[in-house]
Amino acid sequence: MAVFGFQLLLTIIVLSILNKLSPKYSFARWILTKGGLIRYLHPTNEQLKQAIQQSKNDELQQQQSITGKNSNSINQNNHHQRKNYRKNRRNHHQEEHTKPETFYVPKDLRLMLDSEPLTLFNLVQLPYYNELQWLIDFSISTVLVYFLTESYYTFIRNGMNDEYNLSIVWCLLSLGFVMKILCSITATYFRGEESIGERSICIVCFCIYLLVAMIILIADEETLEFGLLDAYRNFSTNAYHLLQTQGVIENAYGPSSFLMIKFWLAIICGLIGALFAFPGLRIAQMHFDSLVYSKGNQFLTIMLHLSFVSPLFICLAWIKPVARYYFVEKNSISSTTFESGRLILILAILMLRFCLFRHYLQSYLNIAPQKISYLRKQTGKITNIDIQKLIARVGHYLSVASLQYLTPLLLCLFLALLTKSTGDYRWTGTLWLSTNESTLMDNDTMIVDNTNNTSHLNSTTITNEDKTAEDVARLALTLLRDVFNPIVLRGFMGFLLWWTCSCWFFTSVVGFIYNNYFRI
Repeated sequence: MAVFGFQLLLTIIVLSILNKLSPKYSFARWILTKGGLIRYLHPTNEQLKQAIQQSKNDELQQQQSITGKNSNSINQNNHHQRKNYRKNRRNHHQEEHTKPETFYVPKDLRLMLDSEPLTLFNLVQLPYYNELQWLIDFSISTVLVYFLTESYYTFIRNGMNDEYNLSIVWCLLSLGFVMKILCSITATYFRGEESIGERSICIVCFCIYLLVAMIILIADEETLEFGLLDAYRNFSTNAYHLLQTQGVIENAYGPSSFLMIKFWLAIICGLIGALFAFPGLRIAQMHFDSLVYSKGNQFLTIMLHLSFVSPLFICLAWIKPVARYYFVEKNSISSTTFESGRLILILAILMLRFCLFRHYLQSYLNIAPQKISYLRKQTGKITNIDIQKLIARVGHYLSVASLQYLTPLLLCLFLALLTKSTGDYRWTGTLWLSTNESTLMDNDTMIVDNTNNTSHLNSTTITNEDKTAEDVARLALTLLRDVFNPIVLRGFMGFLLWWTCSCWFFTSVVGFIYNNYFRI
């Protein structure tokens, strides 16, 4: 078990860089502050009063223009307002710490919001910023470790042989951080009495996706090629042989029934659907606003449409009559190449969405002037405190909006990387082989895997009483690898990957339909 090699050295180097340099040089900080993002400031009390006075002066000026009266006093007042504008802006932060003054403002008031570039000083005060910075930095480190390890063992060592892939541990840790943040954000909707609507949406999404998952799990394997049945048979057989070899059981069919495994998979699918409810709706709103602001840029509009629709291709890639029948059976592409192409397609789609991250964030920040425009269409009055909260709330939840965009993306990314590594897939496929040769090679690989698993399980009983702790650890890891072999992990990880991408896409579609037809 040669763990103390290149992988451990790479892990130590990346962890040292992450620990020493992340407080000073952060990729998350760079992508948020160096991308030209513009945030809008909430109006101060003096600005609101000046806007009210300006509105009254405009009305009076219109009346005087009709009656032909002189308006020199109004012009002098406007000059005085422009002179004091810079002074009022300097008192913006001092006003926040004084006792708030409350007065009413007309909703149809003409109000122009001030804007400034997004800086680090603005970010560190936001909730969930530390989680956002850590998630981005650690995810970048995980991707770096993963692909450096893949490159080393592909081009230099020509395979990992009996070594254990430490990059899988990195992916599992990143996956845990993503799920923790998703659960933390979703849990805020279940606290207090003000978020009853959000809580209801999460519960409804859980029930709907639970029902859909149950329907999909009873579908024929000839339609959706997850390989769950083969994975269960392999897992059940190996687990039964393991327990029988260790003397735990003598007569049993298997550790669990296929129906119970499907039930727990459906529960997991429902939870993923509930966690993706508001991230999907947020992405849909960002996409809708991005299309509005990119009407003059045709290339950007095409990229936005492609980014939004592209997860549908992932959903279709696991439908056997659509994808495998066309590419493998009709076009003579090898099965290994087709499976590698699916993973590369997922990485390309996720890379496209990550490249548009800043543009989507700017569309979110542009919600602030949209709220003012929507407010002007209404009649009545609103307090100055309410209008300031209305604008400040947009920038206050910038980190949450960023996490709602990134967490589904990173979850799909690390599931794809885990599927590739644990399922023993290849990045390049077998393009240099003919169809018959590649089919024979795939069958031989499956037979060799089953033979190796059986031989390992039959030889797990060690009668040596002087075995060391290293032997015990090696034996335990070997037993786990035999039970959770690539055949098992291909089925379950492939299904979770497909389901995650599908939830992400269909929730976004529902949100886009709502923004397109029901948003005021």
